[in-house]
Amino acid sequence: MSLYVSPQNPRPVLERSATWLDATRGRSLAVRIFRPTGTVGRRPLVAFSPGLGASCDQYLYLLRYWAARGYVCVSVTHPGTDCALWRGRQRPWPTMAGALDDPVHRVDRPRDLAFVLDRVAADATLRPLVDFERQAVAGHSYGAFTALALAGLRYDGPDGPEHAVDGRVRCVVVMSPQGPGQFGQHAHSWDDVRVPVMSLTGTQDRAARTRDVRERFTAYRRVRVPGQYLAVIRRANHYAFGDGPGIGLRPPPRQPHHHHLIQVLTTAFLDAHLSGLDAAQAWLRGGAAAAALAGEVRLMCR
Repeated sequence: MSLYVSPQNPRPVLERSATWLDATRGRSLAVRIFRPTGTVGRRPLVAFSPGLGASCDQYLYLLRYWAARGYVCVSVTHPGTDCALWRGRQRPWPTMAGALDDPVHRVDRPRDLAFVLDRVAADATLRPLVDFERQAVAGHSYGAFTALALAGLRYDGPDGPEHAVDGRVRCVVVMSPQGPGQFGQHAHSWDDVRVPVMSLTGTQDRAARTRDVRERFTAYRRVRVPGQYLAVIRRANHYAFGDGPGIGLRPPPRQPHHHHLIQVLTTAFLDAHLSGLDAAQAWLRGGAAAAALAGEVRLMCR
């Protein structure tokens, strides 16, 4: 199957873990940093938000892939909605449901992701490596909501309407995004999103509160600016986008090739809308991607 190939040769990746303190909130955040070696010039930055019950030590298949193709990536663990919700618990679902319903996390998580952008700019090692005119955010499930919040999503928090838009964000990758009715989102939540967005889901991407996968098409349908993409992966379930341990239960089987499809599609989008590569945009929008992925992915763009 002929797929998009980045014009940049994959590079070895350096990884390190750290704990960053947001002193203004008294909140310690575990992060994992991925960067390519041997780069010349400043590189684009992608800040990543994991899903509910996950941490910065997951989604490695995707973060390493992006870094190997020239992106500096930082993934963050969100206290209160991370793997501590299920570790050591025989019945994690009540605790996890409580975290989903707690509107405080809808405020804390976007602030965590914005703090990552702040902290990279203040880091003596990372600052010289990053082009701060090219910054993106990405996430899966609850992380998709978190990333869209920085892109301009409007929603209801514990004290009323929230708007955590961050003007540094140039584009967004969201896997398994939600529709109205979840995380305080409503019919007009997407009106103020003004950047390119790639939404990814699967034909079996159902979760406890998303029974119809078409709800995950909402960002694609409602964001009004050009540069919108929707990739629906055949037979992909909610767990297809993650890796590593699940939430203390056995997730449904993952198709081995799904990760590669996710890697290729998201890298092409970042190359097109963050790195400004015309060839990547032409591959996505000119029909070559849809033809190459026929039978595996339904790709829509506008």
